[in-house]
Amino acid sequence: MSTSMINNFKAKLLDFILVHIGIYSIESSFYIIEIDFCSRCPPCRGFTPMLIDFYKHHSKEKNFEFIFISSDRDERAFNEYYKEMPWLALEYSERKKKEELAKLFQITGIPTILLLDGDSANIICTDARDYIQHRDQRGEHFPWKSL
Repeated sequence: MSTSMINNFKAKLLDFILVHIGIYSIESSFYIIEIDFCSRCPPCRGFTPMLIDFYKHHSKEKNFEFIFISSDRDERAFNEYYKEMPWLALEYSERKKKEELAKLFQITGIPTILLLDGDSANIICTDARDYIQHRDQRGEHFPWKSL
């Protein structure tokens, strides 16, 4: 598959996600995608308060949106965990799309946080978790680029 075909597929998949979570036009310059977060994962649970704080302090100024894509085993656990979060989410019922995203973005572990360009859906940072948690907690160097 050519690079242009992959990029086109990524953009269409991001459009699908946005429509399914209620955004009908691209409103943010960047999307921070939380893939493979779940309520039963201690690192995920421990990191969520830091994510909430980062989101509340920087999302408007830095023009980004979080999208939560759950790996919870059931909808009840998803709903319980997601109610803490002030951002968007892919509906739990969209398990097939969640699996497609995990495969497309080559997700190998939890929790994973990616930074995508809002126009192209290209990944610009594969280690956004490390930036939020350690390297740039104040968002001073956002948007981040993978090394």
